This record gives sequence, C-alpha cells and structure tokens, in this order.
Amino acid sequence: MEYVKFAKLMAKMNRRTNVPQPPVPQFEKYCRMFITDDMYDVLIDMKLQHNSEAELRALYHGGDWDACLYEMCRRGLLEKHYPRDGEAYYDLAPMLPGWFEFPLSNGEDNPTVQKATELFTSAIGMVTTMNVEPLRSGYAFMNNLSKLKGDPGHIDVALPLEGKASTTKVVTVNKELSCDTSSIYPSYQLKAFLESLSPDEPISLMHCFCRNVRAHEGQPEKVTEPQEVCLCVGDMAHQIIEFGVGRAVTKEDAIKILLDCEKKGCIHQVFHYSCDMGCPTTAICNCDTTCCEMLGSYTRGGMQPLYLRSHAKPVIVHPENCNGCNICNRFCPTVATGFNAQTGKVFVEYQRCIGCGVCVTKCPRDVRKMVDEERRLFCKPLPKNLVREPNLKRQSKKK
Repeated sequence: MEYVKFAKLMAKMNRRTNVPQPPVPQFEKYCRMFITDDMYDVLIDMKLQHNSEAELRALYHGGDWDACLYEMCRRGLLEKHYPRDGEAYYDLAPMLPGWFEFPLSNGEDNPTVQKATELFTSAIGMVTTMNVEPLRSGYAFMNNLSKLKGDPGHIDVALPLEGKASTTKVVTVNKELSCDTSSIYPSYQLKAFLESLSPDEPISLMHCFCRNVRAHEGQPEKVTEPQEVCLCVGDMAHQIIEFGVGRAVTKEDAIKILLDCEKKGCIHQVFHYSCDMGCPTTAICNCDTTCCEMLGSYTRGGMQPLYLRSHAKPVIVHPENCNGCNICNRFCPTVATGFNAQTGKVFVEYQRCIGCGVCVTKCPRDVRKMVDEERRLFCKPLPKNLVREPNLKRQSKKK
C-alpha cells in the first residue's frame, strides 16, 4: 500500500515536467524518507500550480503549519514564486530535475544523505537494465513521437564564456524592453545574461547534487573542486536563499565560477521550470561530465534519451594538427567526438554532438573551432559498445 500511495504522488509530480521519471521502488522509498504524512496530504490534494498559502493550509491536518510549509519549501517539494505585485504562491515540484536535488544540495553529510544516495543510484542502475534491444529503440521511438510535434527541447546547452570556443551573437529585439531580462539576452549567453539581471534579481549558489551523489558512491569525479557550482536565478534563487539550501552570490562571483568550471572541462546547461523552454530560467548547471546525472548517466548507458537545444557546433578545421591524444573524447559528454585509431582521423558525430564546446577548449592542438548553428537534438540511448562506465557497476560507498 505504501508503494501505491507514493506512486500516485510521483505520477502527479510527473505531470509537472517534460522529463518524467519512472516510479521504480527505490524512488518510492526516497520519497518516504523526506515526505511526512502531513506533507503528503497537502501535496496529493493541492493544485499543480498557483496555490495560495491559505489554500495549502486548508489541506493540512497537522499541528504546526509554519514548520511544515518551511520544510516543504526547504526540501524542494514546493516551488515558491515571488510576484512583484501580490502574494507569494506555490507550485508542486517535479521529481528530477526538481525536488530530488534539494536534500542532497545543501552540503550536509549524514546517514539520511547516505541512504538517499544509495536509493538514488540503485534506481538509476535498475532503469539502466532496460537499455537492451528492442527496448532501447522502442523507448527512444516513443519518446521521439512527442518531440516531433514541435517541442523545442528541454534544456539549453549554453555557449562557452571565453577562450577558443567563445562565440559572439547579436540578438535584435524589435520591441520595447521590459524588466524581463530574458527578452534582452537569451540565457544561453551566460555572461551577458547574468550581467543584464536587475540589481534586485537574486543569484544563488549551492552544492552540486550530482557530485554529492558521486562522492557518496565512492567514485571519482573528473572535476573535484569546487563543490558549490550550481547557480540559480529568479524565484528559484530566492527560494534557495530564503530556506538555507544555498547562499547568495554576486554577478561577478557567478561569472568567476562559470569561467573556472569551463577551464576545468565542465559544460554549462541552462534549465527552465518544468524543463519547459517557454518558462523562465531557473538554474545554470556547470556539469562535470563524469558524474552529471543527466549527461553522465547517458554515457553510463542510461535509458533516458537526451533532448536538448544547442546553439553552436564544432567544425574540424585543422585535422593535420591532431596527435591522437583523444582528450576530446574523454571530456565529450555524449561520446560524439574523438580520434579513430583505425582510420587515423578525428571525427564528430553530429547526431550526438550537443555543441558544448568542451572539445575545443580542451584540445591542445586547435583542431576544431566553434561555429553558430542552432539545433534541436534528440540523442537516443547509447548502444552498449559506446557506454563508458555501466551504471550497473556503480556501488554506494560503504562506511
């Protein structure tokens, strides 16, 4: 009965995102760790969006409403919105990306965090077992059907800020400018976007959920420092700061973090509420491609296809410079480029290339350059021969 109870809630949360998660038993146990009975009553009966505090309070059957509301916001179960005019309101949060990250992103390390990590990694490993034919092709086909209806993608792959992979775009806006900064600079132009935010627009910084999971597995990250690399803006940043999940940072600090991560081989992904490109920007992830639970799980044989919007691509301009070091392949988040020892040539598989620029920034021989090209990418689950480190071998660290 407990599984059925939380499966119902997970199904409701999946209605809040374009990237639904499978209701495997481990995810149900994860929910039980952080969702009390009083919280469950509110979450299962609330509207998906735009709930006032009074409406939520009416669904509560416990004894301390203020404490319950605070914990639901701190655990990310609710998305709090802060309109400039009017009272705050609350939406139900999706699972992942969503509230699953909050309990593992505040820097705490305790038995609850360890257990949550074990459940999460076990769930990912279980889903990976389905990455066999014909399930792989069938699952990708079913996912792709909805994408063919005009879905613009779920996540933006942001352009590098500087260095060999930097790209400059000019965006013409033929309308009166408002305080909505996304109408001035698109969020994938990270530096310009951050600099254009109004002075009262919060920017928050918190620990990386994925690196935390990886550390508790006892597995090495490619980029070990810093651990605080996840930036949020807008209402999400306001919530993270208010409820102590992360801390406020300046624009200058945020840009320094982006540049530092970029130099170490990380890539930038820009998330929107509910993974809906039509919604405001919420987060800028600076992903270590080894441990990222979106890209890293993909290269470890995960079943979730990638559906991204890219704004540039690498072009091979000096193939004669390649010395076969294959650093590009080691850092590429989708195994889309590298040196082919059999042919003696460097290659790019554009059907998987997400345009992150890491192959250009990390190449010591200037083999490629980045060029502008907006693309909508649907990357099918990797075949077994390209999987780098199977999810099935991931084991939680024993204490």
